[in-house]
Amino acid sequence: MNVIDMTTLRLSILLTAIVCVLALLTVWRINRHLQGVLQMMLGVSFNLFAFLAGLGSSLGIVSAAMSIWLTNMFSLMALCVLTEGMLRFRGYESAHRWKLVFLLLPLAGLLTWWNLDNTVRRYMYHDGAAVVLLIAGALIMVWRTKNIHELRTYALASLFSFLMAIGFSARWVVAWQALSDANTDFSNANAFLYIGVLMYMVGLSFALIAACYLKSHQSVLQLASEDVLTGLPNRRSIDETLKRQFFVARRQQKPFAVMILDLNKFKHVNDTYGHAMGDALLAEVARRLRGFVREADYVGRLGGDEFLLILGDVTDEAGALAATARLRAHVDGPARLKGHSLSIEISQGLAIWPQDADSVDDLLRVADQRMYSDKPQIQAVVPQALSA
Repeated sequence: MNVIDMTTLRLSILLTAIVCVLALLTVWRINRHLQGVLQMMLGVSFNLFAFLAGLGSSLGIVSAAMSIWLTNMFSLMALCVLTEGMLRFRGYESAHRWKLVFLLLPLAGLLTWWNLDNTVRRYMYHDGAAVVLLIAGALIMVWRTKNIHELRTYALASLFSFLMAIGFSARWVVAWQALSDANTDFSNANAFLYIGVLMYMVGLSFALIAACYLKSHQSVLQLASEDVLTGLPNRRSIDETLKRQFFVARRQQKPFAVMILDLNKFKHVNDTYGHAMGDALLAEVARRLRGFVREADYVGRLGGDEFLLILGDVTDEAGALAATARLRAHVDGPARLKGHSLSIEISQGLAIWPQDADSVDDLLRVADQRMYSDKPQIQAVVPQALSA
């Protein structure tokens, strides 16, 4: 070895890997509710097994050939499982893909064994696969992040993955050059790559811990402002949004509308089919409301079967009539839930600031009164609303 004693380097990486595995194990035990954390912890653990196999050869515990095969196998397994963990962490779950990972691992083992006697071919195969997986993981972590905080935090994991991909690419280039030069020396390339692996292990583990912290913090904030059943903003979030809307409207003198709606004969559904059916109905109505609102609008669940919408483009009576007609057409209609056919029909009331009221409480009161005034009209036309 021309630069660094390989046994010392492998031992240093092994000790670092143990610390990283213990750190991620602790993070996983705390954040078991987060998808992908288990797989990322297992991926780092497979890296630990790869380093153990490499150190075993240096200490004479296993043969060089077996050590090479195990090291390559475990390192590719680590990257495959890490990539799957990152996909799950970012919300891209798939039961079929997870099965595919376990189908590919035996294939990777066979290819590694087949290339065992040819160093150049083995490096080109292993490092090429590693670069693809590392770049894939780096892109997954920053793909379609929700906000700047996610981008900054997740980009840290991407950074170390890209740096590691550069390291493997460098050794792949050396292997490519070795195709025409049988005397190519890989010792320096391996030494620098192992140093890169050491930095990658520490950096990636720190980045994943930071990502888990951010996502766990976001989950807590989401639970505080989101309705668990429908996924819509809850009453607390609605109140805060209305206050902000009033502040902006007063400052810019820009009218807006508040609409309150509920479901006709919702109690009949609960009494007849049970609360599970009622929950499914509320979730379906929430889905339809999400499809109705535009980017500048807002929809939340007040509680029970009542929902609230803030419509920024409704400023007069003509707009109010058009909005209520569009909403009724979008939400009303048949629904197939839990094997039963239901007919969804709503009552709705709309109030416009400032012509109908000049405060949050008064605006809600006017919208609520108009919603209840709307009920007899709907029941007169469709007396069997939400009937089976």
